[in-house]
Amino acid sequence: MVEEFGLSAHKICTNKALSSLAYTRPSIAENLARVDDFPLNSQKIGTKFIEAIVEFCTKFKLDMDVFSGLNHSVSSNKSSVSIVR
Repeated sequence: MVEEFGLSAHKICTNKALSSLAYTRPSIAENLARVDDFPLNSQKIGTKFIEAIVEFCTKFKLDMDVFSGLNHSVSSNKSSVSIVR
């Protein structure tokens, strides 16, 4: 995205926003807007993130729109994944 949009990485998305995206995995623009620190000044950037999140979550059968830890709960995918450490 850095090359595509001609912006530096920190101007596209902060580390805090990336962390929130990884946790919540928003699948629609309305839920992307709920992510703290995500720059909503570019619909194109948001669309690219959503496309990547949906593709990744579909491939690995991960839930999307997980806002339960943020006092919200939206679920568009009822899959579950076990993580072994």
